[in-house]
Amino acid sequence: MKTLVVDDELVSRKKMQRIMDGFGECEAVESGSAAIAAFEKAWESWLPFDLITLDIAMPEMDGIELLYAIREIEKEKKIPKEKQVKILMVTSHSDRDSIITSIQAECDDYIVKPFDRETVIEKIEKIKSGERIGRADIEDIMTSPPDMRVSKMKTLVVDDELVSRKKMQRIMDGFGEYEAVESGSAAIAAFKNALETGTPFDLITLDIAMPGMDGTAVLYEIREIEKEKKIPKEKQVKILMVTSHSDRDTIITCIQAGCDDYIVKPFDREIVAKKLEKFGLKA
Repeated sequence: MKTLVVDDELVSRKKMQRIMDGFGECEAVESGSAAIAAFEKAWESWLPFDLITLDIAMPEMDGIELLYAIREIEKEKKIPKEKQVKILMVTSHSDRDSIITSIQAECDDYIVKPFDRETVIEKIEKIKSGERIGRADIEDIMTSPPDMRVSKMKTLVVDDELVSRKKMQRIMDGFGEYEAVESGSAAIAAFKNALETGTPFDLITLDIAMPGMDGTAVLYEIREIEKEKKIPKEKQVKILMVTSHSDRDTIITCIQAGCDDYIVKPFDREIVAKKLEKFGLKA
């Protein structure tokens, strides 16, 4: 069996390599882009991978994005379903939403870190038998115990850049209801509408560098609206600024304007989850 191990974390990657070496040829990479390159090269040489073990929480291109990309390549190459590579997702997060997203994106199975050789072998045997997790598994996870769930909250994702906006949407989809807009003016309209209908946002992820009304201007406007409506500080929306620039002046300006915290691109699910925990928004 030919396997591709994808994990940005060295210890976890080496551990999986040692396990998979027992099954045949094994290649290991530490990023999504390197995985795509290896996957396409394998097909071009007519020696495709039989299995990919794919870590979810990676910087830049995360595991779910990579899973979608691989399935899209297979679709473009018109590879029949029975010949598609088997994909085993590896996650540090046992919450139902990450798992459901992976299943919907057509992974074959998943394991939760820390894993051992026995668990991996069990999953491989299940996958080799032709069994792929699907709708029934989603229903099981939907009725899973509370420790696999996160609190539901309402988020507004604001970013003019499509790829970054979609990535944040996928992350926030795991935490509850979300709405996504691509401009500052649309963000203000959505924020006002939510207040007027009595269903305010709990969190806004707000890109700084947007044309027209930039993120800092939106931040100032939102805090002004809250002041006018006399919304007490403890009930004000949490605002997480998203920036490509970690320069001191931009960050200081955002803090002075009343943001709650910031993250620097490229971000991943783990980074966002830590910020939510800090805000008290994650169970």
